[in-house]
Amino acid sequence: MDESKTLQLPQCTEFIGFRWNQIPTLKFLTQYIRPYRVPYPGDERALLGPGLTLHRAQLRTLEAMERKHELASETDCDTLARHLLSQWPLREATIEGLPALPLLNVQQALLSVKPEWERLSDNHLLSEHVTDVHNLLDLCRDPARPEKTIEGNSTQEWYRCWKPSMKQPCIIDLLFQPLKELPIVEENVRQGQRSPRAQWATKIQGIVTKDQAIRHETPSGRLHQGTQPTSNHQSPTSELEEIVSHFSRSRDPVRNAYGQDLNRSLLALQQEYKNPANALAMTSLRVDTSLLHEAISSSQKEIQTRFASIHASMISGHKWLELGGLLPVLNPLTLLETLHHYVRTKSHGTIQADILSYGASIVNLQHLLRIRNAHQQADKIQLANEFHNIAHTSWKIEEHVDWLLLEIDFNLIIREDQQQVAQAMIASPNIVSNFVLQMNMGQGKSSVIIPMVATALAKDENLVRVVVPRSLLLQAAQLMSSRLGGLINRKIKHIPFSRKSPTDLDSIKAYHKLHSDIHKDRGVLLALPEHLLSFQLSGLQELSNW
Repeated sequence: MDESKTLQLPQCTEFIGFRWNQIPTLKFLTQYIRPYRVPYPGDERALLGPGLTLHRAQLRTLEAMERKHELASETDCDTLARHLLSQWPLREATIEGLPALPLLNVQQALLSVKPEWERLSDNHLLSEHVTDVHNLLDLCRDPARPEKTIEGNSTQEWYRCWKPSMKQPCIIDLLFQPLKELPIVEENVRQGQRSPRAQWATKIQGIVTKDQAIRHETPSGRLHQGTQPTSNHQSPTSELEEIVSHFSRSRDPVRNAYGQDLNRSLLALQQEYKNPANALAMTSLRVDTSLLHEAISSSQKEIQTRFASIHASMISGHKWLELGGLLPVLNPLTLLETLHHYVRTKSHGTIQADILSYGASIVNLQHLLRIRNAHQQADKIQLANEFHNIAHTSWKIEEHVDWLLLEIDFNLIIREDQQQVAQAMIASPNIVSNFVLQMNMGQGKSSVIIPMVATALAKDENLVRVVVPRSLLLQAAQLMSSRLGGLINRKIKHIPFSRKSPTDLDSIKAYHKLHSDIHKDRGVLLALPEHLLSFQLSGLQELSNW
C-alpha cells in the first residue's frame, strides 16, 4: 500500500451534487445559454392597430422571418455549447477560437454556465481520484486466495437491500402492519390495559376510600355516608320549598303557573342532591398515597412498554431506513394523531388499533395524576368527582376516537351525563320534531359537549354548523378552535353572508367551494342565525327574479 502515499487529493474545497463520472451534455449546457439569445426585433405586425390585418402572403413572409431568426439563435446556442464541451474537463473554459455569434449574448451566457461548469469539473476530479484508489485496491488483492465466506451459524446481522424502486414509507404506511406481540414478561401489563373498565373502577376505589371515622350505622345495620345526623336536621332545599309554595298556592293563574315551573325546577334540584357525586362531595375521602404512587408508576411503565412495542412493530423490516435516519418521526404525539385514519378505515388488528389501547392508558394515567393533585391541594369536590367518574364506561373508544383524543388533549374525563346529552344531540337529525336540552352552568356544554357532537356528526355525508348568537361568536370561535384544533385536528370556519352579499355566478361558486372544502375536511362551520336567514331570503329573492 505504499503506492497510496503517491496519490494526489483533488485541490478543491467542496464537492456539490456529486455523481459518478458525470459529464456535461449539449442539452444540459443549452438550458443555461438559451435565456441570453437576442430576441426577435419585431416587424410590421406590431404596428397594426386593432381591427387591422395584413395580407395572407405578407403574414406568411413575416412568420417565416421570425422562424428563421429563432432557428439561427438556437444554432448559436448549440455552437457555444459545443465549443465549451470541446474543452472538457478544463475548469476554466474560454471562448478563444469561437466564431462570431450575432444572435447570442456570449459573455452573459458564459457567466450563466460558469458555476455549473466548475462544479462538474471539481466532481470529475473526485471521480478520477476514487477510480485511482479503486484500481490500487484491486492490485492489492491476492488472486491465489479466494474470497472468505461465512460458514455455519453466524451472528452477522443482515438487512434487506434497499432498491431504488422502493418507496420511502411515511407514517401512514407503517400503521397497517401486523402488530408484534409484547414480551412475555409484560403480559400482565397487556392484560391489565385491556381489562374491563370495572376493574379500573375497583382500582380507583382501592386508592380513594370513604373515611371510616365519619360513617354511622342505622338501626338496620346499613352504613350511611355523611356526618352524624342530628335531631334538627333540615333538608338543603326546605327553605326553597317554603318560598315556592307561596307562588303555587296563589289564585293568580300567572303566579300559579310560575310556581308550578319553580316546583319542577326544585324537584330537579333535589334529584341533583341525590347524585352520588354530590353526596360524595360532602363525604370525607381518604387517599392511600402508597397505592396511588404505585399505580402511577405502574401506569407510566405500561405506557412506556406499549409505546416501545408499537415503535418496534412499525419500524420492523426497515432497518436500513432507521440507521439512515429516513424513517418518519415516531413519538406519542404523532402516534395519537394517526388515529384519524382509524376513524375512516376501522383497521382492526393492525398497529393503529393497538394505539387506541395506548391512548386509553394515557387517560388512566391522567386520571391518577388528577387524583394526586386534588389530594395535595385538599380539593374535596374535585377528589369526589374523580372518585365517581370512571372513563369509557358508557361508550366505546373504537366508536368515538375523537372523544378519546379530546380527553387526552385537555386532561379530562367525559362524564356520563355529558355523554348522554351528546348522544341525544347526535340522534337529533333522525328526529322529526325539534327539542331542547338544558344543563346547569359549568357542566361543560360549550367546552365538552359541543365538540363531542361536532366531531361525531362531521362525517363524510354531513356538514356540521354550530349556530351561536353574535355576542358569543368570538368566544365560541376561540373555544372551538382550541378544542378541535389540537389532536383532533379539525378545521373551524366562519363564512358570513348578508343581503348585500353578491349573488353572481362567480361569488356563489366561491361560496359553494368554501363549504365543500370544509365538508371534505370533516370540519365545523360556525354560523350566526342572521347569516342563515339572509342566505335563505336571498335565495327566495333570486327565485322570484326569474
